[in-house]
Amino acid sequence: MDTRKSITDAMWLTFQPLFLSAVGLPATAYIIRSMGALGYGQWAIGTTLVGTVSVLASLGLRPLFVRRVAQELDVARKQMPYQFGLRGLLAMGAISVALILCVVLQYSSVVLLCTAITACGLLLTTLGGVIDDVLSGLQRFRTVAMINLTSGIVLTLLSVVAAWYGYGPIGIALAYFTGPFTSITILIVIAKRYNLPIEIRWSIRHFRDLLMDSRMVGFGFIIATIRDRVEHLLVPKLVGITEFGYFVAGTILADRLTIIPSGLYGAFFPLIARTHKNTPKIASVHVSHLIITTLIVCIPISLLIISLARPISIILFNKNYDICREIIQITMLSLPFYGFMVCMGTSLQAINAHNVWARISIISSLVSLLVSITLIQQYGLTGACISWVMRPVIGVFLFLPVFRRMMPSVLSQIPIFRIIICTLITAASLWAAPLWVSSKMTLNVPLTITFNSFLALVVYISVLFSLQLINVSQLKSLIGRH
Repeated sequence: MDTRKSITDAMWLTFQPLFLSAVGLPATAYIIRSMGALGYGQWAIGTTLVGTVSVLASLGLRPLFVRRVAQELDVARKQMPYQFGLRGLLAMGAISVALILCVVLQYSSVVLLCTAITACGLLLTTLGGVIDDVLSGLQRFRTVAMINLTSGIVLTLLSVVAAWYGYGPIGIALAYFTGPFTSITILIVIAKRYNLPIEIRWSIRHFRDLLMDSRMVGFGFIIATIRDRVEHLLVPKLVGITEFGYFVAGTILADRLTIIPSGLYGAFFPLIARTHKNTPKIASVHVSHLIITTLIVCIPISLLIISLARPISIILFNKNYDICREIIQITMLSLPFYGFMVCMGTSLQAINAHNVWARISIISSLVSLLVSITLIQQYGLTGACISWVMRPVIGVFLFLPVFRRMMPSVLSQIPIFRIIICTLITAASLWAAPLWVSSKMTLNVPLTITFNSFLALVVYISVLFSLQLINVSQLKSLIGRH
C-alpha cells in the first residue's frame, strides 16, 4: 500500500514538471530562435553562475530537514524559524559570490544584470524551500506539484511575452524571476493554512548545530554542483558564448528530464526514512521498487529523445542544427545512469548514512571534475557532451560497492538482465520502425514521427509485460489507488 501511494505521489511530482516541460518546450524553442545563440548564451551564463553557487544557500540542510519532518514533525516545526534564518543568510552569501564571479570573469554588463536578477530569484527560492521541505516531509506532494505548475505557467507565459517584444536576455531574466516570486507567495498562504511558523530567528548556536550536522552532506553537494556545472563554466570561456548557446539548448532535455528520477525519489524518500527507522527490511523493498520504477521510466524516454534528436534540433535552430543534434544524442544517454545513481545516493541519505553518501559523492565529483576538464580541453563541445554522460557513470560505479554493502538485499531484487533485454528490443524497434513505415505508407514528417514513437511505445509496454517487469495486478492496484 505504501509503495503504491509513493508511486502515485511520484506521478504528481514527475508528470507535473513533465507536462510543464512539454508545454514549455515550444516556448523555449521560440525564445531560442528569437534571441539567437548569442543572446541565449548571455542569459544562460547568468543562470549558470547562480545555479553553481545555489548549493551554498542550503549546504546539505534540505535532505536532513525533510528526513526530520518525516520522523519527528514537532522537532522540525521548532526548527523552521532557524531554517529560514540560516538559509536566508547563506543565500545572501551565495548571491555575493555569484556577482563577484561575474565581475572576475569579465562578463558584459548584460550578463551581470541577468546574474543579479536571477540571484534575487535564488533568495526567494531558498526561503520558499523551507516550506516546500515541510510539505514534502508530510508527503503533501500534490500540493507541491500544483504550486510548481502554477509558478511554471506564469514564468513560461511571461518569458514568451518578453521574447515576443524583443526584450532580450534581461527581459527573459525578469520573466523567469516571476517563477520563484509566484511560488513563495503561494507557499506562504499554504503554510498559514497548516499553521506552520513563518518567522525568522537568529541563533549562532542553532546555526552551528545545523551546519555541523550537515557539513559532510553540504561539502558533498558543493563538489557535486561544481562537477555538474563544469561544462557550463568552461565551454563559454574555452569555446565561445555562441557555441555555449548551442550547448545549453542541446542539453535542455537531458537537464530537465532529471525531474523524473527527482520526482520518484522525492516521493519515496520520506517513506524510506520512516520505515527504515522501525523495519529496515521493508525499507529495502521500497528502495528496490524505487530503482526499478526509475529505470523502466527513464530508459524509454532516453531512447525516444535520441531518436528524435534531429527534428528537435531543427525546431531549435534553423542553422547549424547538426551541432545541437549531436549534443542531444550524446547527453541523453546520461538519464538512466543518473537515475540509478540518484536512487542509490538518496537512499543512503534516507537511512541516516548521509555522511557515507557525502564521502563517496566527494570522491565521485573530484574524479568526474578531472575527467570533464580533460575532455573539454581536448575535444571542445564533443568533450563537454561526453563528460555530461561520464558523470553519472562514474557515480554509479563508485556508489555501487558501498550501496551493496549497506543494503545487501536491494540489488538482488532488481531484474537488471530483463531490463537490459527490454532496452535492446526497444532500441531496435526505434531503428526499425521508420524503415517499416516508409515501406508501407507515405506520411508527412510530423505524422511519421508520431507513428514511429507510438509503435516503439507499444513494443516497450508489450516487452515490459512479457518479461514480467510489471504485471496486470500491479497496474490495476496502482490505478485503483490513484
